[in-house]
Amino acid sequence: MNKKKNIGIWGFGVVGRSAARYFSAQGFSVQIFEPSWTPLEKKKRTDQKPQTSFTSNLEDFLQNNDKILPSPGIDLRPYKKYQHKWITEVDIIEKNFKKPIVAITGTVGKTSVTHLLSDLLKKNGLKVWTGGNIGVGMLDLLLQKKKIDLAILELSSFQLEQSKKFAPDLAIWTNFSENHLDRHGTIQQYFAAKRKIFEQQKKGQYSILPLSIKGKLEDFQFLSTSLFFSSDYLTEQEPVMRHVKTLFQFLPPSTFFENRLIVSLAAHVISKKLDKKIMNPIKSRQLEHRLEKVGEINGTTFFNDSKSTTPASTLAALQKLSDKPVFLFLGGLDKGINRTPLFDSLEKNIKKLFLFGKQAQELAIIAKKKKHKFEVFYNLDSAFAACLKHIKPGDTVLFSPAGSSFDLFKNYKERGNYFKKLIKKALRHAPCAATTNLNNSSTNRHSNST
Repeated sequence: MNKKKNIGIWGFGVVGRSAARYFSAQGFSVQIFEPSWTPLEKKKRTDQKPQTSFTSNLEDFLQNNDKILPSPGIDLRPYKKYQHKWITEVDIIEKNFKKPIVAITGTVGKTSVTHLLSDLLKKNGLKVWTGGNIGVGMLDLLLQKKKIDLAILELSSFQLEQSKKFAPDLAIWTNFSENHLDRHGTIQQYFAAKRKIFEQQKKGQYSILPLSIKGKLEDFQFLSTSLFFSSDYLTEQEPVMRHVKTLFQFLPPSTFFENRLIVSLAAHVISKKLDKKIMNPIKSRQLEHRLEKVGEINGTTFFNDSKSTTPASTLAALQKLSDKPVFLFLGGLDKGINRTPLFDSLEKNIKKLFLFGKQAQELAIIAKKKKHKFEVFYNLDSAFAACLKHIKPGDTVLFSPAGSSFDLFKNYKERGNYFKKLIKKALRHAPCAATTNLNNSSTNRHSNST
């Protein structure tokens, strides 16, 4: 990009702040459009960065800037006449970062895979930078690129959909199911955004993909080396799989089988590309809001799975708890997904559903039709209070909403932390209770997407 061009940053959350740091360091003049700021915030931000200006006029912002980096959360479909101006984090990284890049996407599981792979490589002596959809602005990578060996980027469909040149050395697609249809319009458009992760790859690069989507890619000619996996792929007796079996044992058994398989394949590819032996195992690490065992109240175990924003992720959590009697919290917004199949797939171990939030009545109609026991609530407090009246020793309570948090909370982290606060409050009134892993995590005020 020519340094004389004006750079616009649309939105000033995690992505916007990271972009402002990067472009300011490169000497660009930066203009920010962020309508939610108060006058005091505007003055504070612009005073700190003299080369940064603020505007509250969207049309002027779109017209007067040569290139614009929009926050991934912004739906750009109404602004197609400006699409020639859009730039993306991943394309900027493609141009300016010359060390290996691992990119990870998927409907569910991508955050767990990102953290597991990052932990494994760090344990084996590699300097790894991890960012993207996990709440770390990607352009901060470019300010630290001399200090690291490789980058691992978790990417949502929103972060990929406008990319034109991004070609990671290793592209990982964990799985695919319906999501974000309110934003992408159709499942085909959602799929098209996801597949941007490997479309520009070249010879010598790799992709790891679920076997279940292979049929959807018959029209695509891979230049990269593609490795397709499925849950029984470890039975293959190829040299690559012998190495993968060894790596598989280095990963904690507490995580999902498919996640361990993907990370093992990824570690195999990386060890080949970097000529680096992966020999040191890692211990289990509990990720917050992802089937997080929060504690016990008089013999009932509570799990916080607030990161579950799709039916597929809720079903994955239930599969882990299939041998336990479960009280299940469902709610949030459906993001355009038909949640009826979720109710068809609920196992007999579900004792009762607690439906909460703005779409609770819609969920109740489905639950009634499918003959599930349920109660309906408009907020989480009343749903939780009702649940406490039903639990018995040996029961399990699973908070796995299968919908986005934006009806009642700013993001899934705030929602999960609120659920944990309710448990902590209940513990104060349950003298015989025992608890683990409760903390006062601060709420991150940005929204991640899948």
